[in-house]
Amino acid sequence: MEGSSSQEAPLVLTYPALGRLLETGFKEEVCESRRARIYFLLMVVLIAYVQVQPDRIAEAIAACTEVRGLSVLEPGCDRYDFFQSPEDATRIVFVEEWDSKAALDLHFLQPAFLNFVATINPWLETASEIRIFESALLE
Repeated sequence: MEGSSSQEAPLVLTYPALGRLLETGFKEEVCESRRARIYFLLMVVLIAYVQVQPDRIAEAIAACTEVRGLSVLEPGCDRYDFFQSPEDATRIVFVEEWDSKAALDLHFLQPAFLNFVATINPWLETASEIRIFESALLE
């Protein structure tokens, strides 16, 4: 390794090793292999699915656009996107990335989010499905 006085072997992390690092609380680890650096960054990913009543699609998209515009300004928000399914226009999928669970929890308390939930809930065909993951970005 450049700048190293000894001939250390590069650190190569396997998925089980990465899992152990994440369990012990490391937020970032650098792995050098074949002169490439891979950064393992811990993030919180939220994926939510909502099914909107067909006569409320335009209003729901407007509400989604509004909450997105405010949410991306919140501390800890790295991504806040939503997509309308090409197979079913009434299905909207949210993909969010947060730098911590605390940032996501704070987002859930913001007036813009609470207003969005109060607005969109009466327009839903079924209960929302929300999945929250702790994930590592490999790159």
